[in-house]
Amino acid sequence: MKGLSNSSATDDVNNNNNNAVTNTPILVTLDQKFICFDVEQVLDAKQKLQIGRLEGNKRVAWRIRTNAPTRYIVNPNGGVLDDTCSSQSLTVELVGNRYNPHHKLVVQAIQILDSESPKSIWKSQRAKDHEFVQTINLELSTTLMNLEFTQQMSNDRAAQSSASLASLLDQSSTAGPDRINELESLYSMLKSDTEKIQSNVDKTVKLKEVLDSHLETRKQTIKNLTGKIEENENRINQLNSKIKGQEAALSEVQARNKMNENKDCSIM
Repeated sequence: MKGLSNSSATDDVNNNNNNAVTNTPILVTLDQKFICFDVEQVLDAKQKLQIGRLEGNKRVAWRIRTNAPTRYIVNPNGGVLDDTCSSQSLTVELVGNRYNPHHKLVVQAIQILDSESPKSIWKSQRAKDHEFVQTINLELSTTLMNLEFTQQMSNDRAAQSSASLASLLDQSSTAGPDRINELESLYSMLKSDTEKIQSNVDKTVKLKEVLDSHLETRKQTIKNLTGKIEENENRINQLNSKIKGQEAALSEVQARNKMNENKDCSIM
């Protein structure tokens, strides 16, 4: 397992968030940017990601950076994508399930030139220039936070849209071109709301997938714990049987010793 213990990781993340980067290369893609940790479980929460190289790039180096290197274990936390391996799976583990909203995780990628070595690419001058480095911010959260946020967001958006639409239709007294402009504005607002609703739906679908995954993890954890309990109970039963056998043998030895003592006393 590999942790993110590099002291420069925090600086990399902070620099990325403090500077607006434009015209950066697009070298890799992720199967998801939404990382939701199930912090209520017994074991450390984990999430799997898939990183892939886009066509047209020969060799691409990638790595994970964070501002909380002692809280996350990423395995692997970096690698190289080329013709022999165009995609890789990685696991992000939240140590101790201690999540903080200020935590940040980013994926960085850079193209490896023929004259460069994969081992030293991140120490090169190009790696310090944001124009050559693709940076993908991961959205971190927990299951409980997303459930509460989704519920609140749905309630607020429904109430706001209903109230705004009713207010505009009831209070409007315009006519002619002004009415057309007003309706166009209303249409834009409804379109924006529709896009937000669709975004919420997509996020809800993704959250459902995460919840299903967490549920399966819980079931597997329960199954493993149940197996260990049964195994420990069998061992306890075996030890109890062994103890009873040893106690019976000890009682028999003590009884024999007492009989021998009585015989000795009779002879004397």
